[in-house]
This record gives sequence, C-alpha cells and structure tokens, in this order.
Amino acid sequence: FYASVRLDIRRIGSVKDRDEVVGNQTRVKVVKNKLAPPFKVVEFDIMYGEGVSKTGELVDLGVKAGVVEKS
Repeated sequence: FYASVRLDIRRIGSVKDRDEVVGNQTRVKVVKNKLAPPFKVVEFDIMYGEGVSKTGELVDLGVKAGVVEKS
C-alpha cells in the first residue's frame, strides 16, 4: 500500500513564557496529496500538554480578517 498524503513537519522555533519553553513553532508542508492540491504550507504553535494553540489560531485569523493589527 502507498500513502495518499505525505507531510513534512519541521520545528522552526520555540514558544517561550519568560525563560521557560512552553511549546514549539511548527511548519507543515504537504509533500504529496491525492485528495486535495499538494504543496500547501501552514505554520502553527504546538503547546506542551495542550496541543495546537487555540489562542494563536484565533489571533492569526483576526490578523487575516483585518480585525487585529500586528505591531
């Protein structure tokens, strides 16, 4: 059997709260996809003990919609 989806997952940095590392910044690139268009890239934060950061995703959506401005 062959894979229909292949992902390239890379850690691009760490998320810190003061001096303590509390998660990783992650970049995922779709290398192969038979079900949808390939070569898409997404970046998100994975927090230890929590999973994907919901707060970070909401902030990114707010920036994309123009509701929140980056400084």
